[in-house]
Amino acid sequence: MLDRLHMDIVSIHGSMPRLTISGVPHYEAFWKDLLVAIEWIGPRGLPTLIREVGMEETSTHQVFTLLFSADTGRMLHAISVPIPLVPLFCGFLQSGNAGCLQAMRQICLFTYKVKSYENTKEQVELATSGFLNRNLACRELSLRRFDLKSRVDDDVGEALKLARLLVHTVTKGIDWLKIQPAHGSGAVSDSKRGRSKWLKLFGETCRNTDRLYSISEFFVPTPQWFIPSAASYAPSTAKLAIVPKDKRGPRVICTQPTGLMWIQQGQRSVLERAIETCSVLRHNRRLISDVSDASILFDNQSQNAALALESSRTREFATLDLKDASDLVSVGLVRFLFSKRDWDYLRCSRAQYVKVDGKSHWCHMFAPMGSAMCFPVESLVFWSLATAAALVNRGVNTRAINKYLAATKWLQLNLSEVFVFGDDIIVRREAADCVMSILEQCGLRPNRSKCFIEGLYRESCGLDAWSGVRLDIARLPVSRITSMSEAYAIIEFSNRARGLGLANLATYCECLVESYLGFGVPFGLTGGAFWSRGWPRTREGATAALSHNIRHNRAIRFNPDLQYWEGRTVLTRPLADNSGTTADGWIRLFRGLTTVVDEHTRDWLVPGQQVYHLGWAKLL
Repeated sequence: MLDRLHMDIVSIHGSMPRLTISGVPHYEAFWKDLLVAIEWIGPRGLPTLIREVGMEETSTHQVFTLLFSADTGRMLHAISVPIPLVPLFCGFLQSGNAGCLQAMRQICLFTYKVKSYENTKEQVELATSGFLNRNLACRELSLRRFDLKSRVDDDVGEALKLARLLVHTVTKGIDWLKIQPAHGSGAVSDSKRGRSKWLKLFGETCRNTDRLYSISEFFVPTPQWFIPSAASYAPSTAKLAIVPKDKRGPRVICTQPTGLMWIQQGQRSVLERAIETCSVLRHNRRLISDVSDASILFDNQSQNAALALESSRTREFATLDLKDASDLVSVGLVRFLFSKRDWDYLRCSRAQYVKVDGKSHWCHMFAPMGSAMCFPVESLVFWSLATAAALVNRGVNTRAINKYLAATKWLQLNLSEVFVFGDDIIVRREAADCVMSILEQCGLRPNRSKCFIEGLYRESCGLDAWSGVRLDIARLPVSRITSMSEAYAIIEFSNRARGLGLANLATYCECLVESYLGFGVPFGLTGGAFWSRGWPRTREGATAALSHNIRHNRAIRFNPDLQYWEGRTVLTRPLADNSGTTADGWIRLFRGLTTVVDEHTRDWLVPGQQVYHLGWAKLL
C-alpha cells in the first residue's frame, strides 16, 4: 500500500522519491527525532529560525542534515532524514507548512499500529521483565519514603502535602459501603467471560475483601440465600496476561480475581461520581465552552483534545505524557495521598499478589492495568500531584491554606487549570517543568519525547496539532485481509483515508475488500461498513448515492416492510454466550438485580466480543 500512499502524497505536495518497505523503521525513528527537534527549537518557530544548508548521505535510507540559525549562523540541531522525506522536510523548514508536517506524520506512522496476532518469545520475555522491573521500582516507593519527603521544607514536601489535601477534599464525602458491584467487560483470572463469572462469584471472595464487604451482603442476591458452610475464600492473586496488541509489542494486563473485580467496579463508580461532582475539580476558567470546564472527565476526551489544539497556537498550555503510568502508581503513593479511612476500603479490593509464569510476587503497584480502579485512581493521583506542583510554582504553600474547611473554600475561589484524562496531562506552560519534576520525585516517568511545552506542537488524547492545525492521519489497522473482522477494519480505514484526501490509497483498499468478499460493497450515507463519498445527508445526497449504486451494480435492495434501501456488507453483533451454563435460577436473579438488564430484549452476551458476518443493513 505504500506505493498508493506515495501517489497521494505526490499529488498533493509534488514529486518525491518512492517509499520502500525496508525504509519503514527509518521513517518511524525519524518522526520521533523530528518531534524532539521541534520541541528543542522552541517557540520562535521553524520558518524564522531554521534554514537547511546541506545534506550528507549516510546510508541508502537516510541523509544527515545540519540545521543552522538564520540569524546567527550557529548550528541548532542535527537530524537524520530518510531520503523520500527530504522534499517534505525542506518544505516544512522553509515555510512551516503544516501540510508538509502532516504528510510526514502520515508516512512515518502509517504502519505504526498494525495489529499483531501473536507474540514472539522475545516480546513476551521483554514485556514480562519490564513488568517485574516496574514492580520492583514501586517497592522502593514506600509510605515512609513519601512521609519523610513531605516533612522536608522544600518544593517536593510542599507539593506532597498539597496533593494529599486535594485528594482528601475530593474523597471526604464518599460512602464506600454504598456501592453497586458489577462485572466488567474484561477478563478475570479465575473464570471465563460471560455466565461463568456469575457462577464463580457465588459465595466466594478474597479474605481481605470479606473484612469490609461481607459475602452475605455483597456476594449473594439476598442474605437469606447465604450458606456459611458453602462459602469459601479465593487467593488475592492476579495473573499476568500478555495480550497481542500491535507490531510494537504486546499489552501487559493483570487479570483480577472475579470477587475483587466485582467490588472494584462498585468502588470505581462511587469514586468517579465523587470526582465528577466535586466543586474543586469543576471550578475552572471555562476555556473551551460554557458547559465543560471540569479538570477530570472519564467519558469525554474532547476537552483535552480541544485544549491541545488551541494551545498549539497560543502556547498557553503544555501537554505532558507519562510512560507506563498505570504500573508506576505505587501502593506507597496511594497510601500517602488517601486518608486512612479511604485506604482501608481501597485495599480490600486490590490483589495483594500477582502470578507471573507460575510464581507469585508481592504486588507493589496499587492498581495495574486490568484493575477496574486503575483509571479513576491514577487520574486523581496525577491531577492532585500536577495541581499541587502548579500551586507550588505560584508560591502557594500549606501554611496559607492549613485548615481543612478553609482549604476547600480557598480552592473553590482559585482556578485549578490542570486537566487530566488518564495519563494525558495538560498544565499551564510556565508550570510544566515543576510538574514534571514533582511527578519524577513520586516515581512516575514523564515521557519527555512526548511532552510538548515550548514549541508549537501539542498532543493529547489522540489529537496532534501544529500551530493551530490538526495533523490527522489514517493508520493501517491490519496487514492483510483473511477474515470478516479484518475486512470491516479496512472498510473503516478506507473511508478515513478518503476523507483525508488519500483517494488512491482508499480505492486500492476498496478493491482489496471487494475481492475478498466477492461482491461490490454499496456506497452509503449512514456510515458504518459502506463506502463513503462525502454525499450530504439530504434528499439530493440520497438520490446521488442511489443512482451511483445502480450505475455500479452494487448489492442493494428496497425493503418494503421498513420502507428504506438496504445494502449488503460486513455487519457486527455481540457474541452470545453458548457456554452451556444455565441462565435461570439465582444467576438470572442476581444479574437482574445488579445490572438493570431488560430480560425480554437482551440475551446473555459475552462482553467485549463481536461476531462479524455478511448481512443487509440500512443504506439510505
